[in-house]
Amino acid sequence: MQSHIKVIGESKYLETAQKYVADINIIVWTNRTKIPLNEVTILRNLCIESLLSNGLQESELKEGGITIRERSLNRRRIRQEAKQKIIVSCSDISRLIQAVSTLEKLFKKPRYSFTLDMHQPVFSTSLEVKEEAKKAAIKNAYSHAKLLLESANTDIENIIQIEELSPIIGESEVYTDELKDIVVTAASLNSNANYRILENATREITVRYRVIFGIKSLSDTVRLNSADFD
Repeated sequence: MQSHIKVIGESKYLETAQKYVADINIIVWTNRTKIPLNEVTILRNLCIESLLSNGLQESELKEGGITIRERSLNRRRIRQEAKQKIIVSCSDISRLIQAVSTLEKLFKKPRYSFTLDMHQPVFSTSLEVKEEAKKAAIKNAYSHAKLLLESANTDIENIIQIEELSPIIGESEVYTDELKDIVVTAASLNSNANYRILENATREITVRYRVIFGIKSLSDTVRLNSADFD
């Protein structure tokens, strides 16, 4: 079997947030025994109309379904709660926020509220950037192997195997879990506020490759022992 050396090479590149995703949960409750299903459905439809009239496209809205539950406030009081979800997916965070802020006018009743849950944005970069990072990672592995073998007075002969490892995905520091279950009421939003646009968030991706290099045979004149590394 050919002598070989196994090393891991790395390279990094940046991905930029291309799409922002949020869940709008529309909530209606009542202390009566009747479930407010019709009421929450009407409110949902009004929310959709408001979002579409204020910058969002129909293709950016998706159905999120409905949940119904009964909550016991105490032994005598039971609350019926209905919740419907609208999933918003938008490349422009300012359009998303400004459209959502217009919903406040629909939530005048104290029994009405909604939550805005931000998901991890969709990050991406060009194929060219990814390919360059792969090449750089393999070159990095080659440099490591070359340096190690020089100390043994030998060199790389060939590449035996290249194995792609799982990438290391860095933190983007974009709000995700921190924004879950924020209850929004009419008093907590101001639709007249201007949303100042900043650069999209980025995250660092570390690509890794395990590369096995074949080693040239050592010369008969070269003899290594522990003393060579003292």
